[in-house]
Amino acid sequence: MIEGSDISFGYPKRQSEALSHISLAVNAAQIFTLLGPNGAGKTTLLRIISGLIVPQAGTVTVCGFDIRSHPYQARACIGLVLGEERSFYYRLSGAQNLEFFGGLRGMKRSDLRKKISGLLALVGLENDAKLQYMRYST
Repeated sequence: MIEGSDISFGYPKRQSEALSHISLAVNAAQIFTLLGPNGAGKTTLLRIISGLIVPQAGTVTVCGFDIRSHPYQARACIGLVLGEERSFYYRLSGAQNLEFFGGLRGMKRSDLRKKISGLLALVGLENDAKLQYMRYST
């Protein structure tokens, strides 16, 4: 379980505020997604939750452990990979990747196309469906 309250963090050298008063609650075994444009603070928030950096304000607990006072216990509850992972094919578009992996799972082409349209709309990528995956924000 992850709980965050009033999390703020800024980068003084860039004179920018990456996070401003963010709060969240993620239940155990719940899957959640952070979506937003480049520079929205997604990676910064993940780094704070995982204890890689400390927020300038606010609190974060992971499995009931405060990341400041019990960082090792909190980190023991987290699996995190940051960086350029290869779970998708970089040269295919987002829609092509979804079609490929849906096909591997045995989905019917007619069902798959409807599902892909719905998923792309859900995450606001319907206008970027043909954009190569390598051009998406990480």
